[in-house]
Amino acid sequence: MLTSEQRTLQSTVRAVAARAASPEMVRAWDEESRFPEEIWQALARADLLGVPLPEEHGGQGGGLLDATVVIEALAEHSVASAFAFLITVCFGGLSIAHNGTPEQRSEFLPRIVRGEVRLSGAFTEPGGGSDLFALRTTAVRDGGQFVISGQKTFITAAQVADYLVLLTRTSTAEKPSQGLTIFLVPTAAPGVDIRPLQPLGLHATGTNEVFLDGVRVDESCVLGSVDDGWRALVPMLNAERVLAGAWALGNGQAALDHAVAYAKERCAFGRPIGSRQAIQHYIADSAIALESARQLVYEAARLQDAGHHDAARFSMMAKVAATEAGFAAAHSGMRILAGQGYMMDSPMQRFFRDAHVALLGPSTNEVSRSFIATSMGLPRDRD
Repeated sequence: MLTSEQRTLQSTVRAVAARAASPEMVRAWDEESRFPEEIWQALARADLLGVPLPEEHGGQGGGLLDATVVIEALAEHSVASAFAFLITVCFGGLSIAHNGTPEQRSEFLPRIVRGEVRLSGAFTEPGGGSDLFALRTTAVRDGGQFVISGQKTFITAAQVADYLVLLTRTSTAEKPSQGLTIFLVPTAAPGVDIRPLQPLGLHATGTNEVFLDGVRVDESCVLGSVDDGWRALVPMLNAERVLAGAWALGNGQAALDHAVAYAKERCAFGRPIGSRQAIQHYIADSAIALESARQLVYEAARLQDAGHHDAARFSMMAKVAATEAGFAAAHSGMRILAGQGYMMDSPMQRFFRDAHVALLGPSTNEVSRSFIATSMGLPRDRD
């Protein structure tokens, strides 16, 4: 259960989103592939961009569960706004808060809280996907600088980001998890080329390829320690999985709410379709799955906040349960609305398109299931 303070936070976020992310605005962002600038600035004005960030840098000092509450509530109105918060505030901001130097924290965190800077996580590569160790982007030391070359793909919101949180390989080692380094790379740096992709969903946040050709950055751009990026990366990935579950829940809840409202109003053969057993079962199954997954997501966030030894496994379980439940709710919504849901002027088709993405990242649900199974003692299916 959430605390009274978290319930208040949830209500506050919903109120801000209701004003700054109306159905008409959300539809326009999606159709125009336009970043949701209006709600981003509204969140900054409401002092919500600092919810999980340290108080000494202008934040509110909340934990992952507080961030989960914010993202789920935002996604009920706009997945794009939830993604914007997740990537800059949680993925970028918390990475800097946990691994940055005092100078990096002082430079970035207050600006994130004020909505003045945006970040994007650039980890995935064309030949790697969920396998982050299949890394070909390199950073080679040259005096007091590093020279970075490589390619990233499926990078969300890079087109509006000021900095990339970029994973590179800085040395070869016996274990693939060694020799990795994370950099804060300005997107305006010479040699950075960001090109848009055309995804099925998440039109408003943007999905991109990023090419890096001899990009020079100072050693001050290293986030954490050189060659020890995996140590910093693991907590970030666990948190990202929990938060992916949170936005999938919000999107699924929006789909369910829309389907319920439609089923009450739409009549066929002289009766509301919501009186039909088949429709009722679609709705009941979605409600059960979403609520069950919600409790698992909240528990995974609590374990992560507590530094529990089983946090990684629970984050995987929460991500799978929530994204599958969110997708199922959107799929059922499409069937309940039938032809109406298939029309592009219906929000249901957007819920359905956006729900697919959650099944694929930050790692696919198939990879996540394998991790869960091996954590229970089953043998790995690879070396």
